[in-house]
Amino acid sequence: MKKSKISVLVLIGLLSIFVFVGTALAGEIDLVTYTDTGEIAAGDFDDDYWFAPDEVGSGSLIRNGDFSNWTNGVPDNWTVWADSASGWENAHLAMTDLALTPDGDNYGMSLFVRNIGGSGSFYAGAYQALDGVSGGYYWVNTHATSWSNELVPYNAVAWYGIGSSDDPNSVTEWRSLDPFTTPCHNDWAVCEYIGRYETVYIPEGSYFHLAAGHKFPVYNAWTTFLFDDISIVPADGNYVTDGYWLDGAVGWNPNAPR
Repeated sequence: MKKSKISVLVLIGLLSIFVFVGTALAGEIDLVTYTDTGEIAAGDFDDDYWFAPDEVGSGSLIRNGDFSNWTNGVPDNWTVWADSASGWENAHLAMTDLALTPDGDNYGMSLFVRNIGGSGSFYAGAYQALDGVSGGYYWVNTHATSWSNELVPYNAVAWYGIGSSDDPNSVTEWRSLDPFTTPCHNDWAVCEYIGRYETVYIPEGSYFHLAAGHKFPVYNAWTTFLFDDISIVPADGNYVTDGYWLDGAVGWNPNAPR
């Protein structure tokens, strides 16, 4: 796999406001574990690969940004929520094992959504308070991927955003975590692991939000969204708006239950 940069010169400037169907924490969430996935980082086979500065855990204002710590099936330091809507299956929150070997220790957070006859849209997400932010520019490093049984353009979507409260509707600019119009197909059993790196102004008292879901009620369509390796460090004048980077690949068993 070659080093690849995907331009977001147009996407970065877009202002998108989404109104979520339900209130945070309104819906029930099923807790599951995925042990059939694995990750290969681009740096494992490309010594010249460019990485964002300050790896996860090195002074990041995001706590448990690599999702290594879980308690009773929920990632530490994160509050996870889901919409509640008739005709939509309960969202699944998964502790996803990304280690390439059975005795490895590498986890990510997955959210699974599926339509079973409902209307409208359906979203799930997670957030945490940015207690150490004093107001200023920060270097934000976020990773995600997704796979689905239906490749409906612009239906399965994932973002991150900075909000003024724990309500996801307090976010005024959602930043897409996928530069493509569709997720990967479940049958492919592998998908790009996309990183988004950029300098973002974050006011004091802000919250970091993740969100994912389906915009359209396509019957029996489902998507698994995977989030991992999130960090926020002071920009200190060295980091600038950059874009998407292909950071590797995530594989899975296409026949495993989600």
